[in-house]
Amino acid sequence: KRPMWSAALELAFWNFGAQGLINAGLLFSPAARASFLTQTSVVMTPLISALAGERVKSSVWGGCALALFGLGLISTSHSPATTDAAV
Repeated sequence: KRPMWSAALELAFWNFGAQGLINAGLLFSPAARASFLTQTSVVMTPLISALAGERVKSSVWGGCALALFGLGLISTSHSPATTDAAV
């Protein structure tokens, strides 16, 4: 069994890579789409865990449903864009 710090370093490496790719993608995506894509990790993490055979509590699925619903509301809103010119 490998030490905890070794697993932590591996997770840090993968997280650093994922966050770097997300930040690079933000340069080329509209804000609403970037927000949606970034926050889908909230839903994808339990989904991947369930596919890997782990038990995911129903409260987690409820939270995922609420998060996905909120992301849908944000992404489909037709409110006018705000600018910093008024500041």
